[in-house]
Amino acid sequence: MTNNKITQLYYQFKEETGSKLQENQFKTFVTFFPALLVVMADGQIDEDEWFYIENLAEFMARAHFDDSPSQDLRHEYTEMFLGELRHTLEKLNGWEPLFLDALAEYLTIHPEYKEDIVELLEVFAESSEGISSTEQQKMDSISALLQLND
Repeated sequence: MTNNKITQLYYQFKEETGSKLQENQFKTFVTFFPALLVVMADGQIDEDEWFYIENLAEFMARAHFDDSPSQDLRHEYTEMFLGELRHTLEKLNGWEPLFLDALAEYLTIHPEYKEDIVELLEVFAESSEGISSTEQQKMDSISALLQLND
């Protein structure tokens, strides 16, 4: 399936943001995107949430290494993903439905990622003094849209 939603979104994202991500890196980015939504559930980014966003970028970077990469390479990937997160945050309301729609289709092809996404949502929601009602609502909405509990 070469003309799927995630590929179309990849080219749109590259064009609109100037992203340097390769398509496989973009798929990682989209797969981790729901965690960003949970971090942003209250609509604001405070100092603690920036810490979680930096951790999210680090998680994305780690997803591209089977072995232990050099410190410089790991840092380079983390900074690359962090930059993409910043671009996305600038227009989060516009990107959110596009990313979730593409991810929903992607998960019909790769349902094995559903459990990882659920775990990621829980990790990022619990990392800030437990799961708030706003975060729980966001998680429930994402889970329903992506059919994560199927």
